[in-house]
Amino acid sequence: INAEYGGGGGQDSGDVFIQSSKPTYKPEPQRQTRRPGLQIVKKQQDQELMDKLHQEGETVDQTAHATQGGITGRDSDVVRSSVEISIVEQISCAFDSDGGLQQMQIMGEFMVDITDEPSCRAQIAVDFKPDLQYRVHPSINDELFYQKKIISTINNKAYPLNTPTGVLKWRYQTNNEREAPLRVNVWPSKSNTKVLATIEYELSPPFQLSDVTIRLHIVGKSSPVVTTEEGSHRFDTKNNILEWNLPLINRDNYKGSLELEVEQWDNSNDFSWLFPIQVNFSSSTTFSNMKVLSVVQPDGNKILFSEKKQLLVHQYKIGGK
Repeated sequence: INAEYGGGGGQDSGDVFIQSSKPTYKPEPQRQTRRPGLQIVKKQQDQELMDKLHQEGETVDQTAHATQGGITGRDSDVVRSSVEISIVEQISCAFDSDGGLQQMQIMGEFMVDITDEPSCRAQIAVDFKPDLQYRVHPSINDELFYQKKIISTINNKAYPLNTPTGVLKWRYQTNNEREAPLRVNVWPSKSNTKVLATIEYELSPPFQLSDVTIRLHIVGKSSPVVTTEEGSHRFDTKNNILEWNLPLINRDNYKGSLELEVEQWDNSNDFSWLFPIQVNFSSSTTFSNMKVLSVVQPDGNKILFSEKKQLLVHQYKIGGK
């Protein structure tokens, strides 16, 4: 599995944070909706609540707060927190057709978006799992990060305003299949010209996965007969793709299976056409366990911040080349 990994180090000059490259993660744009009436009153109420939380140095869930007023995205009527933080990891995973893990790689990035000028010199205290490879942006004080777990610009330079900026990257590699969030195994057999296959998944703690999709390529005389008690399925007859959809996999349904039966053209025992199996999902659980403890001004005054964590699939496949 190949993935690009950026490095850090060095000094730069001036009083403004310098971006060496564009961030690799861009938040998805959200549709904006407006609810007529009561907008001025709602905005005043939001501002009063945010001001109170700001004084107390509390963290605000930006998405949930914005949705309460019937508005999503960055609408002008929504009061944003002063510092918006995104922690995003992408996973690449390859298993052989027997379910053995060949390689897993995690690439993570820590993004900071400053929404008001007084917070442009924010200092961010974090906690994270130490056994990963971390790299800081050249404009970040690496000594302060590695010794005290504080993300702060060199000489308190200002972050760019309203510009999502990558300040930290990390990487993790393993071939320990117990660490993979989801393991998928296929158990095929043959009866005359019929192929019978059981597709089984198993979740690894502490993960909880959302919007899980398991896709198989089916070769046969007709559409497969499918049986499962978990999720839903559909067969794309044009592309011969069987898609198994599971809205949520957690400890309540950490194991599940799907059985399929398909009529073949011949009596061979070649099951290679079942592979590769492609898997997709998302999760709020990350491998780094990266989390924000506090955000403060250089003088120690607390800053209101929001935090969003995501684990996304770059590639996740079983079998195939």
